[in-house]
Amino acid sequence: MNMCGYIVDIGLFFFIKYTELCVYIEIVYSGLCKQYPYLQELDSVIRYAFMYMHARSNGLLIEPFQQTWMNSIIVSNGKMVESYKDISYLGSIRGYKDPLYLDNVSQLHMLKYDDYYVYKNTSFELISTNIHNITTVQSPFFSIEYIDVDSDLSIPLDLPRNMFIDENEICSSVFLKRWFEYNIKDVTFNPNYLVKITDFCFNTCTLDASQYIVLSNSGFSVEKIK
Repeated sequence: MNMCGYIVDIGLFFFIKYTELCVYIEIVYSGLCKQYPYLQELDSVIRYAFMYMHARSNGLLIEPFQQTWMNSIIVSNGKMVESYKDISYLGSIRGYKDPLYLDNVSQLHMLKYDDYYVYKNTSFELISTNIHNITTVQSPFFSIEYIDVDSDLSIPLDLPRNMFIDENEICSSVFLKRWFEYNIKDVTFNPNYLVKITDFCFNTCTLDASQYIVLSNSGFSVEKIK
């Protein structure tokens, strides 16, 4: 056996052993978490602490530690204000139908339930959501690209799978403003933008700040903010 083959065999041996060790540790850890539930909670706290430090060191915002919450976002004159609340407050706004724009104030209302994210342009739409019957959909996008019209800066948007829910309303100007605050470091969101959408058939469409996307089982539609 030549030296190159010998080195490859050694590398393969250690890779296999490393994989077996990782699997063994995961099995043992899962068993311990079932036996001692507080370990899983401790693990979640430690993970969140690292995520928090990473976000703050990069000048980004970070969502609450809790798995379930609601959030109302208001943007006025380029400033974003958020109001996180327990999901129990959802019922207190039932029956209230708010306009989307009031004196140049734009809104977005969202709800996190376990690993799902629900986005609606009004609180009235949010409270109409049955959180116990959330329907996920396949991503209809090959790519989503934010384009700063003033500078021609282009930024790809990699949205997570847990946002792809039937009737979710995404990619509005408030949605994008918030996305930048939580995910894009060293870049300031410019409300003078375009969003270029490419689907898996390589058809393209372009959104401006007056439009947003509604997801569905059949794909998506582009709607205009009323």
